[in-house]
Amino acid sequence: MTVEGDLNTKGSTGRLVISILGAIAQFERDLILERTRAGLASARARGKVPGRRRVMKPADVVRAKKLLEAGELTATEVANLLRVRRSGLGKGARQGAGQATGHEAGRRRAREEASRGWRADGN
Repeated sequence: MTVEGDLNTKGSTGRLVISILGAIAQFERDLILERTRAGLASARARGKVPGRRRVMKPADVVRAKKLLEAGELTATEVANLLRVRRSGLGKGARQGAGQATGHEAGRRRAREEASRGWRADGN
């Protein structure tokens, strides 16, 4: 192996260098994960909630469910009344019904995995 030349991975020296570079990359990845988790924990301790803000307040969710169950207005009309998009109305109604949206379910699963000390990718 030379400074200008290619890295020959057929020899023992080349395989060693590749292994060391892979170990360093994994170490960096683990450091980034540790810092990210520490930052999220610090934000939660300060009362900050990571992620997007909710489109609808709990009172709006209850109001939307009542309006939809009454059947007098369409979902689009209820969304316009509450000044949210129709897709946000659907998510809010699911949240109000006690069902987690896909994003919330994923965050819950990640928290559970982190508390057990393992990740979904097996590392």
